[in-house]
Parts: sequence; C-alpha cells; structure tokens
Amino acid sequence: MSWKKIKNWKNRGHPVLKDKNEMSLELDIFDLESPNAELCQLYWGFDDEGEFKLSVKQISENFGISSAELLKIVKSNCCAFSTSVFCDCCGEAYVYANRSDYINQQKYNGNITCEDCINEAQQSESLRKKAAIQAIIDNNDYELSVGALTVKQAVFLYALIRHSANENLTGLNEFRLNTSELFSPDKDYSIKVLKELHDQDTILIDPDSELEHITLLENGGFQYYIDRVKWFLPLSNAYKNMNQFISELDNSITSMSFIDDAYEEVVELCKEVSLQECIGYLNFVLSKHQLNFNPGEKTILAINKALERYSVSQVYNFIWRAGRDAAAYYMRSHVPKKQAANTVVGSIERQIERAEANDWEVTAYRRVYSLQQSQVSRVLFNLLLHTDDGGFGLTIDKLL
Repeated sequence: MSWKKIKNWKNRGHPVLKDKNEMSLELDIFDLESPNAELCQLYWGFDDEGEFKLSVKQISENFGISSAELLKIVKSNCCAFSTSVFCDCCGEAYVYANRSDYINQQKYNGNITCEDCINEAQQSESLRKKAAIQAIIDNNDYELSVGALTVKQAVFLYALIRHSANENLTGLNEFRLNTSELFSPDKDYSIKVLKELHDQDTILIDPDSELEHITLLENGGFQYYIDRVKWFLPLSNAYKNMNQFISELDNSITSMSFIDDAYEEVVELCKEVSLQECIGYLNFVLSKHQLNFNPGEKTILAINKALERYSVSQVYNFIWRAGRDAAAYYMRSHVPKKQAANTVVGSIERQIERAEANDWEVTAYRRVYSLQQSQVSRVLFNLLLHTDDGGFGLTIDKLL
C-alpha cells in the first residue's frame, strides 16, 4: 500500500463515491478544466453495484494509450483518498495508489501510519541511535597505541584489520561482508575475538554503521549484531592516520620482540589458536556427516592433550577417523544423531592412546579447501613466528 500526505490540492469537496461495501472514496481532480479530467473520472468511476464502470483495458483503448500511460496520467492529475481510513499520527487520509490498492484496502480495518510519519519516526530513531553510539565514543578515554597492546590484542587486531579494513584505510567494514577468507579457524571463536576487542575498547562502533542492525533499549542504551556493524580505531593523537598505525603494528609483530618480551603469552596464544583449528575441523567433519555437535570441556581437554605431542595436521587425522566412525555407528545402529556425535571424543582419546602406546607415525593431513589458513593464524604463525603455516604442520615445542 502507498501512503502520502495530502498537500496543496487545488480542489476539495468533490462528490463522494461509495462502493457496494460502503467503503468511501473521494476523488480530487487537480484541474477540472484539464483534458485529463474525464480520464480520471472514468478510471475511478463506479457503477450502481459499486464496481468500476470500465476496465483499465477499455479506458486505454478508448483513449488510444497504453495501460502504463493511463496510470501515469491518473497519478499526475488526480488523487483518490479514503474518507474512512486515516493516519494514526497526523490524521491525513489514506491515498490509494491505484485500483488494486483500493480493493486490497478493503481487507484492512482501522487506521494505519502513513509513509511520511513512518519516515519521520525512522529519521528520529536514526538520530537517537547515532547519538547513543556517539555518547559511547565521547565517554571513551582509551587511546589506542601499538606499544600498549598485548600479544593477543596485537595479533587479533592486525588480523581484523587485514580481514575487514575498508579500501581507504579509515575504518573497518562489517565483519560479515568478507566471505572470501577466514578471520579465525572457527566461527564462534571469531565472534569471541570481536567481542574481546570491543570490550577492551580496542575497536569502537562507527556511527556510520547500518542502523537497522542496531536496536535502542528503554534504558537509553542499544544492542546490535556484532558482525553487522562498522568499526573504527580510537587511535592516539600520536598517529596521523590509520595507515601509520598499521605500519607500526606490522613492524612490532614482525620484529620478534614479542617472543623476547612476552614468550609465555606467545606460547599460550599458539596453543589457543591450534585448539581452535582442531575445533573448526571437528565441526566441519561432523557437518559433512550431518551430525551436530557442541564441543565442551571434555572435547577441549582431549584435543589439548593430543596437541601436546602431535601437530594440528596430525590431530586432523584423529578427528577425521572419529567422525567417520561416528557416522558409521549412526547408520549401523540407528541411534540418535546426538548419541552418535558424542562418541567422537572417546574415539579421539582411544586413537591417541594407541598411537602413543605403539609409537605410531601418525600421518599428517592437509588443509581442506573450505578451511584454509585464517588471518589470525597467518599473523601469528607467518608474521610473528616467521614460519610458513607452522602452526598447522609443527608441534608447539618445535615452533618456539
């Protein structure tokens, strides 16, 4: 349905036309002397039964014009509005866009809000959203500088910049827009990293974000989809622009200084990312078998134990076999999918125990196409540790 406010009409008070259902329609022709006045009257004219006298096709043929031309002329020369349906906000009458709109309107009861009022409300809400975001920015006293970043912050932030920075290097695009490469090995982990950076004020919501993804709350705050807003960096005044900050951040990460100054933090981050590599692959394998699984503490404990001796690429081997066996168990025994998926952890543990007891040489698997090396992994293992995807093919003790 099309709404607009009735403004600056040349004529008012023309006869009211009523259909058989007592729906009232008033027709205002802007210029009664216009040669198009008759065409408007025919288009909106009713017979005694409340039906339109002539079809659009008949009128078009009588005047030697197309149906599209007819509708264009009618819209430009007259306005048909309801005498029973009005806007709840401004009180203006409902304006029919065409005959179909008139017929469809009979299905509705009561008043509605017109387009002008809807637009005004939306504009007002948008201003309040921008004000709420700006208030957060104004109250933030954190100044981002490379020297103050921890290992995790530096790696995560640089990975996010490489993943989501806009072309002009003035801010970060919506996280979800980059579908061509992975930010981290696992989707849930990616969201966790984003929240972590935001909670630490390392990134702030950009007021130029798409506001439909932001909802105002009654307490004056707002909530939002974290992967659907833009971000900017609250840079210290020491930086002329984001490009200068990125250059300094790159130098800091590649200089090996983190290994010298924060060795234990680097080790812990390597373990964390390696774990997420395995969880991401576990979810991938089980999804291929249409088995849903939510890795918990038991799964994390089993994978971390495996990573003490084996590389991520070798743990892929255990995971793939466990997924295959779970799928076979489901097909063979007709158990619920959840029960079949829950066998994965035990299977991984048994494989590790047998491999260690027999001192087997565990075959390393390759990365799958849909789980290529992520930006977090590239920044950590390629740039900071100067390896070629070392976190995938090497154990932690051989990396550092």
